[in-house]
Amino acid sequence: MSSILYKLAIFDFDGTLVDSVPGMTSIIRQVAQEYRMPPSILEKWITLIGIPLEDQMKILFPNGKEVFWQEVAKRYRTVYDIVGVKDFPLFFDTVRVLESLDEKGVQMAILSSKQRRFIEKVLNHHNLSHFFNPVLGSEDISNHKPHPEGVLRMLETLSIKPEEAIFIGDSLFDVEVAQRANVCVVAVSTGTHDRDTLKRFEPDYLVTSLQEILPIFLAA
Repeated sequence: MSSILYKLAIFDFDGTLVDSVPGMTSIIRQVAQEYRMPPSILEKWITLIGIPLEDQMKILFPNGKEVFWQEVAKRYRTVYDIVGVKDFPLFFDTVRVLESLDEKGVQMAILSSKQRRFIEKVLNHHNLSHFFNPVLGSEDISNHKPHPEGVLRMLETLSIKPEEAIFIGDSLFDVEVAQRANVCVVAVSTGTHDRDTLKRFEPDYLVTSLQEILPIFLAA
C-alpha cells in the first residue's frame, strides 16, 4: 500500500505549468528591438525569466534610472496583454498531472514572479483555477525569488511542515528558493534553463517533463 510523501506541491508558473517561455521570448525580442537594445542585453534578458520584471531591469541596466525600468516593464506587460493567452499553451501533461495530484489529496499552490492577474487570466482560460490555493504573484510578496518569503508564507498559512512540501520549477531561481526554504525541489527542464544548468544547482530531482513528478509523491 502506498502513502503520499508530500502534502503540498508548490508550482512555478511559466515554463513549468505553461509552455510560455517561447511566447515570453518573442515579447522580449519585440521590446528589445523597440528600444534598440544590443544583442548582449537580449540574450541576458532571456536568462532572467523567472524573477520580477523590475528586478530584471535593475540587473540589465544597473546604471539606468527607475523611470526607464518602469517604462520598459510597462511596455512588456502591454505587449503581453495584446498577445493574450493563445501564445501561452499548457504542456501536454499539465492537466493530467494536476488531476492525479488532486485525486491523491495533494494541496497545490502557485508561486510566481509574474503579476497575479496574468496568472489568473491563463488559469481561467484553461479552467485550472480550482486546483490552486493560494496563488501568489509578484505583487503579493515583498521579497521575490530566490528569497524564500513566498514559500515560507505558504507553509505557515497552510500549516505545512517544510519536509511535507515540494517545489516544482524550471529555473535556477526556483531551485534556490526551495533550497533556502528547506523544501524538496524538482527541477523540470521545460522552460528557462536547460538540464545542464539546472543540474549544477543540485536539485533533489531533475526531470524532463511534468508527468515525471508523480512517482515522487508516492512513498512505499
